[in-house]
Amino acid sequence: GFPVPVFSSPADHFISMVSPGFKDQKISEFVAYYNTECATTVAAEVHDQISNPGMTSSEVLERSFGALEAVFGDLAISTKRVLSGSPYVAPVGTQFVVVFSRAVSLMLRNKWGLLRELIASVVKALVLGIAFLGIYDQVPLAQVGFIFILCQMEVITLVQSMGPSIEMRTIMKYEVSDRLYRDEVFILSMTIVDIFKFLALNIVYVTIA
Repeated sequence: GFPVPVFSSPADHFISMVSPGFKDQKISEFVAYYNTECATTVAAEVHDQISNPGMTSSEVLERSFGALEAVFGDLAISTKRVLSGSPYVAPVGTQFVVVFSRAVSLMLRNKWGLLRELIASVVKALVLGIAFLGIYDQVPLAQVGFIFILCQMEVITLVQSMGPSIEMRTIMKYEVSDRLYRDEVFILSMTIVDIFKFLALNIVYVTIA
């Protein structure tokens, strides 16, 4: 009884028909039709489903895992953890191994990025070493400026690395929200990788400088 206008979306049209405030809404007509034609059937269906409940979510999971184990044998994931209500399928140790391995793989995959950071450390060290040539022969008080600039240049390098870290944290938020792993696992994995890279680059930097 309410034909869809030309060049209009049927879904949008009928949503407008039952939306309060829409100037051409027909809510009362739709309610009257539902009460006359659909209410009895829906009520009977609801009563039937309440009287004969299906399986719970745990029972569905248990049956699904049982069917998989019947075909493939013992599964790598812990079915007990899933059926116990834990939001994580894998234990913390497995989560850490997977997340840490991925972090290491991503770091090593970016060979040009690592080479760029290494070259930058060498260049900084050479510039600083030339600027303060012979500083090691000076009295300790005269070396304060050298030590300050040595540390200051490295702090600037850390600030430059904040961009990739923020990008990785954005990915982590999506994965943690899907309960793939705990956020503590990601923080620990990335901290270890970053510390290792930081120490390696700075050993080169400080040694040359």
